[in-house]
Amino acid sequence: MPNSQDQKQRLIDYWTNQEDELLRKHYPAASDEELQKLLHRSIEAIKGRAYRLKLRKDARVIQKMLRERTKARWLAIKQGRL
Repeated sequence: MPNSQDQKQRLIDYWTNQEDELLRKHYPAASDEELQKLLHRSIEAIKGRAYRLKLRKDARVIQKMLRERTKARWLAIKQGRL
């Protein structure tokens, strides 16, 4: 029967140095979805790790993401989904 330490170990998926390096390299210019595919982690986990590493998105990437989300939202409103 596994002890509680074994159970905790399985629940926590620690970040490796390689993943940190990939995040440092790609976070400023990549979209959340691209990072999710690259790292196989949730967007929330990626954002949390980026915060801990003090990484920031490039302003152009943020603007592009906001435009895409706004466009999708307006389309949903037009189609009566919101």
